Amino acid sequence: MLDSISSLVALIHFRYYVEFLDECLDAHKDNILQTNLYIVLTSMDMIALCRVMAILHFKICMPMRWLAGNTHSVGAVGYDWSSRSMGKAIDAIHDIMVTIENDGSMFMDEEFMNSIFNNIYTDEDGNDGPLEPLVEAMKYKFEDKITPAVDGSKVLPYDQLNAELFYPEREENKATTTLVEKMAVELAVCMLQELRDPKKATSDYLSSEEGKFSWGETTEDEHQACMGKMATNDPAESPFATLTQQLQSFGRVLGIHASAIGQARINGDFHRDIKDENNNGAYLRLPKEMHDSLLRFAIGAAPQVRKAEKVALDKQRARKDRRKEILREKKLMAAQREYANALTYIDMYHSSACWKTSSNIRKEFSNLTSVTAKKDAMKEQIRIRVLGFGWDDLHHPWSKGGVDYTPEQLQDYLIATILPEQKKIHSSNTPNKATITGR
Repeated sequence: MLDSISSLVALIHFRYYVEFLDECLDAHKDNILQTNLYIVLTSMDMIALCRVMAILHFKICMPMRWLAGNTHSVGAVGYDWSSRSMGKAIDAIHDIMVTIENDGSMFMDEEFMNSIFNNIYTDEDGNDGPLEPLVEAMKYKFEDKITPAVDGSKVLPYDQLNAELFYPEREENKATTTLVEKMAVELAVCMLQELRDPKKATSDYLSSEEGKFSWGETTEDEHQACMGKMATNDPAESPFATLTQQLQSFGRVLGIHASAIGQARINGDFHRDIKDENNNGAYLRLPKEMHDSLLRFAIGAAPQVRKAEKVALDKQRARKDRRKEILREKKLMAAQREYANALTYIDMYHSSACWKTSSNIRKEFSNLTSVTAKKDAMKEQIRIRVLGFGWDDLHHPWSKGGVDYTPEQLQDYLIATILPEQKKIHSSNTPNKATITGR
């Protein structure tokens, strides 16, 4: 999914990137990388993919991100909307994807795509409809938010891109409509698999899967208890985001200092309110003597804190290095065992243990009396080729759906599939007379 404005901007200026590459190729025609990139970016598949991703971003990602980030404020201003109400939005996405899975052309119907979240809110009269704050937010994005263009004019970028997505004027975009509809079906299939996957948390919020956090399983008491609560873990993530920002901006700053800055910002310790001193941060509300005391303590404790952090970091790095070393040793041992097995099977191939022709295979197979012996023999013959020569693409499973393949099925596969490939590979690797004589 496109989950950032930068990705969307890249789509808006897609043709300019292609034109830039075209200019570069005029100057340097021998640049293979730029040539391949130009071919990929100008292909119908890539243009169609960009349309699919942009529609997905506009009609699903943007509304969902707004809901996730504003659920607590919506519930706090009188709307009957809680963090558990987000399950309604997920159910709406699920239902719309079911429709698109059956008919990909619906993905190109703007009115249909605009109606995804039309019935996620129930008013005081019990009528289902859209959540008004969400409608107003999307209206602002598409109809009111003006951005200066390169030529100095004012434009509605989202509105213009939306129009080109659903009602294309450029010929290359028109040519991708059929492909977009096919991709939309694949998109719907993938999203439904992700939403329904019991191994992932998303299924817990899906009513059709009876998820424990879904709207269908939410009681009125749970709904009221979650009113005005955040639907995201932003408060928990904010310290890490600030830490990352500090480390990226000031590369030599210590981690303990960077984390302290984030913590102070979140707590508002140094916040200063010019209009009302009572709203100042905790540090600024302290008396001057306490300020001096804290500064003296911090300056005195700093060397010991830095030393302790360095020791802790060294231990962490040593443990990480040790884990890498253990993993490397395990991989090396596994590679050695694999190499030894391969050598063993290669030796077997060049001995009488390997049945090299179809007649030889049928003869030796018929001499075996038990089913187990026949099955083991066929497995061993396949392993000689697959493990000995590394022909992984010729591997055959021993069972499917809990049912073992019969010895006869394995024999047929060995004769019909592996032997022809074996003959083809060996003939291509056999030196001819000219090669031997150096001609």
